[in-house]
Amino acid sequence: MNKYKISSLFLILLIVTVVFAGCTSEMPYDENRVSLEIGFNENLGTVEVEGDEIEPGEEFIFEQGTEVTLEAIPDEGAEFERWENIDETDEEITIVMDEDLSVIAEFTATAEVDVTVEHELDFEPIDDYLDRLEEDARAEELYIELIREDDTTHTFTVNVDEEFEEKYETGITVEEEATYDMNVELRGSFVEEDTETAMQSEEPKAFYAGEKEEVEITPGAGEMETIDVNIRPQTAESLTVKMTSPDDALEELEELKLEHASYHEDDSHLARRKAVKDYVGDADEGEVKFEDGETYNDEEFEMKPGRWDVSLVFDEHSQLEVEEDIILLPREEKRIDLVVYWEEGDLVVELAWELPPSAPENVEAETTEDGIQVSWDSVEEAESYTVVRREPEGNDYWQPIAEGVEDTEYIDEDAMPGVIYEYAVVAVNEYGLTSDYSEPTEEIILEE
Repeated sequence: MNKYKISSLFLILLIVTVVFAGCTSEMPYDENRVSLEIGFNENLGTVEVEGDEIEPGEEFIFEQGTEVTLEAIPDEGAEFERWENIDETDEEITIVMDEDLSVIAEFTATAEVDVTVEHELDFEPIDDYLDRLEEDARAEELYIELIREDDTTHTFTVNVDEEFEEKYETGITVEEEATYDMNVELRGSFVEEDTETAMQSEEPKAFYAGEKEEVEITPGAGEMETIDVNIRPQTAESLTVKMTSPDDALEELEELKLEHASYHEDDSHLARRKAVKDYVGDADEGEVKFEDGETYNDEEFEMKPGRWDVSLVFDEHSQLEVEEDIILLPREEKRIDLVVYWEEGDLVVELAWELPPSAPENVEAETTEDGIQVSWDSVEEAESYTVVRREPEGNDYWQPIAEGVEDTEYIDEDAMPGVIYEYAVVAVNEYGLTSDYSEPTEEIILEE
């Protein structure tokens, strides 16, 4: 009896060994098993596999050919966009596991943000900056820029009324939860014909701008998140006046006066505070530069945008005014030439504008291994060039991507694959004056 039991046990072990050896030689484990790895942002939603909720990055092993049901479930305030690595956009899908697969459920957060923009009017005197602006300019739009930590930039343009207001409230939709740097500008343009000509550009100017500030935007349960932003008036940077005289008419010059044209005659103390700067340089040729924020007559000098008057003082009884208004724009650095001479016993002053360079022509863009190459014809008066870019499908505003380019070509190495771009080029002369934008290139896309 014992021998029979031992013989039977030996026979069973032998059969199992033969069967196992046959299985491992004919059907290896790696060939009939496949893996499935699933990723997703757990802050925005969950994923279920065959009805069971899983963790992000969880991995599963299935028999080859198995049908598996996946369901992406967005949280409130978010939405499901698509499955990455498979061509599916439905929240619930069934896939056949023929091979190893790694998929990601892509969720996006839709955060409604109410941006309250307030002007910080910290300029003296009591006739505030807005009153002066209303004479010459109109508000057109709020420009809001959100920059994520990875430098991804979202821009929003909101139309506003034609009058400058002290406060604006507007809603924008941000499709991703993140911490952003926020830039806000209130842009507008001058309304007078002569002023518009002097602007040399159709792009709205930033009359107000805020300091860059960090904001955290999270998806809410259908609620608006309010962000208060203070923006301050923007001034011109400088006005450089170059004076020449063919007949020594400048020898008796004592002062060069610069005052805002909207100051009234009865505000003489304001005119004096803003106006006086001693003339420097020799009698035949001199150059004076007024800069925003410098101190003249013990007062800080503010170069507010708008119309300014220029006059030359030879003595306390003789003042020669320049007939043509000087138009100063926000953040502008402007240069003018004054030619002073005697004519039939009278002093005459002529104003000659430093002309901006011509806009570059034949601007073209093509893809290369390193990015998108932009090229253009040389401009004789240009000392350097600025290359700008925009995304016509989502952002109508030109963003500078390279300044001080001395060659006539530039490679945009930061262009993102799959994004449609247009490019333009601006010429800059030795005085810092800029041309109009060139004609934009044809739309171009860097293949993924």
